[in-house]
Amino acid sequence: MLLLVVITLLSFIITFMAMPWLIRQLRFRGVLVRDYYKRKKTYVPREGGVMLLFACALMITLFPLIIYFTRRIINFFNFTMINAPYLIEFNNDVVLVIIMFGIFGLMDDYVNVSRPLKVILPILFVTPIIFALDPGIIWLPITGDLDMNFVLVRGITFRGFYRFLIIPIYVIVVSNLTNMHSGFNGLQSGLSSIILVTLLLKSIYDGNTQQIIAIGALTGAIIALWFFNIYPAQIFEGNTGSLMIGAGIGLLIVIQGYVFAGFIMLIPHTVNFLMYVYWRIRRKLDPTDPRYKTVKFGSLRKDGSLRVPNQLTLKWYLPYKYRMSEKQAVWAMYIVTITFCAIGFFIPG
Repeated sequence: MLLLVVITLLSFIITFMAMPWLIRQLRFRGVLVRDYYKRKKTYVPREGGVMLLFACALMITLFPLIIYFTRRIINFFNFTMINAPYLIEFNNDVVLVIIMFGIFGLMDDYVNVSRPLKVILPILFVTPIIFALDPGIIWLPITGDLDMNFVLVRGITFRGFYRFLIIPIYVIVVSNLTNMHSGFNGLQSGLSSIILVTLLLKSIYDGNTQQIIAIGALTGAIIALWFFNIYPAQIFEGNTGSLMIGAGIGLLIVIQGYVFAGFIMLIPHTVNFLMYVYWRIRRKLDPTDPRYKTVKFGSLRKDGSLRVPNQLTLKWYLPYKYRMSEKQAVWAMYIVTITFCAIGFFIPG
């Protein structure tokens, strides 16, 4: 646990200190996108995810140095954890997958990647985890603790099913759910920070932190990004940050075997996706109906409250029913996610 805390704090500090420099550089080079929910026409730098990518990569290179000083601290205070296994490995497979999702997101921001590649390539990115992860027992609501060696058909065990089907699907789906549940200042970074912190605390509570040290690097960087992404946003994540964040959440869930707990925590994201699917279906069935026309952004009223086109995404539901500012809508989504994370925390894993 000590090393997880050190990695998370160090990643947070580095990202927090470097982010103002990145914001200035992106503004200088004109890497900007429109922030639609502001009274005046506002443009904000869009590639904050680059700093997440840098922080995760930097933790790999600094890890031997971190190990050295952590051991010195342990020896200084005469702790008895010097031979603990989590002082040796950084889970390079985990951080490699996260970085690959980030690189893919960066490429997608500048090159229009085709839809087939957006499906195929993320499956390949998860390959290191598929072969490195050795799932033991996971908890499901009907079966309780389920041994991965349970035989399904003629020697094919649930372990293989979990590795080759559940892991890639879970990581890719969560990555896309995270990317979709965004659009307001601080929404995606805040919700993702809440989920990641809850999952890390649950791992610490369960005494199972050996495989997730690398996730701490991503979590610290995301929390630091959130401070610059909240209203009024100084920088956006871009696809680089979105895909990295989603991949990190999905990886943490499957590595720890929190399949059902993770599902509960992500219910708001899932509801948002289902609402969007309903919107698209209705649009397809009746393209002339103005209630279901394709609209990506809303606008502001004179009093500063949000004017959204419909109630068919979760972030638009409350502003459609009640007059709310962007900040209020985001905090409402925080409360919803915190509620489901609190429930998920106490689900066995």
